Amino acid sequence: MFEIKYRDGAGRIGIIRYKNKKLETPLLLPVINPYKNILPIETIKKYRINAIITNAYILYRRKFDGDIHKFLNFDGIIETDSGSYQMLHYKKDLEINNREIIEYQIRINSDILNVLDIPTDIDKSKEEAENELNITIERIKEGIKLKGDRLINGAIQGGIYIDLRKKAAEYVKNLDVDIFAIGTIVPYMIKYNFYKLLELAIEPKILLPFNKPIHLFGMGHTLIIPLSIYLGFDIFDSASYILFAKDKRILTPYGTFRYDEIKNFYIETKNNIYHIEEIKDYNNKELIKILAEHNLYNLIKEIEITKDAIKNEYLTDLILIKAHTHYSLYKATKLILEKYYNYLKSLEPIRKRSGIFYGGELNEIRVDVKRALERINERVDKKDIEDIFDYAYPFNSFKNVK
Repeated sequence: MFEIKYRDGAGRIGIIRYKNKKLETPLLLPVINPYKNILPIETIKKYRINAIITNAYILYRRKFDGDIHKFLNFDGIIETDSGSYQMLHYKKDLEINNREIIEYQIRINSDILNVLDIPTDIDKSKEEAENELNITIERIKEGIKLKGDRLINGAIQGGIYIDLRKKAAEYVKNLDVDIFAIGTIVPYMIKYNFYKLLELAIEPKILLPFNKPIHLFGMGHTLIIPLSIYLGFDIFDSASYILFAKDKRILTPYGTFRYDEIKNFYIETKNNIYHIEEIKDYNNKELIKILAEHNLYNLIKEIEITKDAIKNEYLTDLILIKAHTHYSLYKATKLILEKYYNYLKSLEPIRKRSGIFYGGELNEIRVDVKRALERINERVDKKDIEDIFDYAYPFNSFKNVK
């Protein structure tokens, strides 16, 4: 079902096969509102997107009872959310139970199912988080019994408590799920606390086997996608392209900017390029549509650039370049390379086709450089070849290694 084709760092390009359909990871699942979709599905398709995610709970509330592929006019893979986000966002129970929402997703012909997991909010106590985690696990077990030949996510929750997330990973990895899915903490994303966000994801991820893809719930930002892929996450979903557009914000490779604060800028989509001044007189609906497509285009480009970096083995270079675009990302990259060096070293290819791009002080802690220095130190008496280290990068820093 999941075949890995290329690797660099912990990042990989893989193929998910389901019936007669095929997906290449890493991939982004755009969130589609089944009734208020700002971008027409034909616009989504032109970006060669062959998998989307939509909300089964919204469809259930509207009493939809047909085939979701026909309804959305989309013959690719469709994942359906159970409504868990609504439960978290509005802080209230839903008018449906776990079994009912799973059976409903099957009835409307969803390809990838989600149980009614409980994404624990940031303000919950550890006792509350553990209780919600145990409920989620029981719901996954119920979903596995019901899923038939559909794919199902195994949600790993636990809130802000790393030990609970690791407990969830140890349990879920032994269940018959098709995709591991790790819940994220939305407030950390909003505040650009990238290190804490990724720490809560990578700690359980380390415990998971490599034979299944890993979905990182709700992680859809151009800044964080390359580093997330470098750490081994495969699937992302996001409504950010729409939400930012509604708030008149623009996604770029370097961060998010407010539309009304930009003076010289081009809004870019697949088929059109607009100068910022050209669209200032557009009506609100048309403006949001153009901004949303621009945002989606930038998210897709970020995925594709990162995939190329994996295929051509310069993924570490890419994340170091990306780290310099925002201080929070720089700090997260530095802390992750330091804390998870041994884990990343075990996955880093010994030989690569590409050279090493200079990334400032981060070069001293990049995995391939540190490992190369370690291997030299283990196998060679440095007194015999000291002069070489003065000229041969990256080993010219070896003279400082004790």
